Amino acid sequence: MPLGCRPGATFKVVLKSDMETTKAERPWFEFKHLSKSAWGDLVTETRKKIGAAFEEIETKIKEDKEQKVRIWAIETPDYTNLMLAAGLVNWGNIIDPDTGKPMPFDAENIDHIVTRAEAEELLAAFREQEFNAEERKN
Repeated sequence: MPLGCRPGATFKVVLKSDMETTKAERPWFEFKHLSKSAWGDLVTETRKKIGAAFEEIETKIKEDKEQKVRIWAIETPDYTNLMLAAGLVNWGNIIDPDTGKPMPFDAENIDHIVTRAEAEELLAAFREQEFNAEERKN
């Protein structure tokens, strides 16, 4: 059965930078499998969210031109973060650098965990439904 049709089908991704860590300590990110159609729907939905946010930002800027830079910096939605948050279903071995304790899963906080380059790596893996070689064995 195609992966996009399997209820609850997921796959794990390990960042290239984490591949050298031991399997027991290796951070991983788990995504849901999407059909090609579901991926297209997600892209469309995300673009609509961003478009609506930009319209709202433009209105605020017209009302307060002095705050233009601040408004853009604070309120501009990030396509990559929205897409990752929509596809992430879990993560593991993610450690809070301030406390040294495991961070509970919250897809909305992905931007607090990964760098821009790592976010792009995760998005590419999600888009291509790529999973790591060891995950294929399962």
